[in-house]
Amino acid sequence: MTENTDYSEPKMAKFVDALIRATANERVNWNQVGTGPDSFQVSFPRNSAMVWSIDDDGQHPFRLALFDANGQTLESIETYRNSAEDQPPLFAKIGELYAAARKQVRNIDAILDGILEDLGDS
Repeated sequence: MTENTDYSEPKMAKFVDALIRATANERVNWNQVGTGPDSFQVSFPRNSAMVWSIDDDGQHPFRLALFDANGQTLESIETYRNSAEDQPPLFAKIGELYAAARKQVRNIDAILDGILEDLGDS
């Protein structure tokens, strides 16, 4: 998969922000995809987006890809290997998106709620 740089960074940042909010508000549903544990996809009527940890370690580098209805890659952005603090703002947002998708797919909030209830600290 080749990295495209023809995208409008402000528009892509707006898209990533909106997707983070929609994920937090449960307005979109992410699914785990692929053979590794760290690939997540969300589908829309005409397109889909996928975010994954390239090294399958849950850390940078991440890749965000947009697909058309036929599964063809429209856009692909790869973050740097270094820490989130050293990333351009858009790349840091992609890391946040990955974390939000992972949290939703793995149902982390419900699991923590259950454990806190078991501990009598709900």
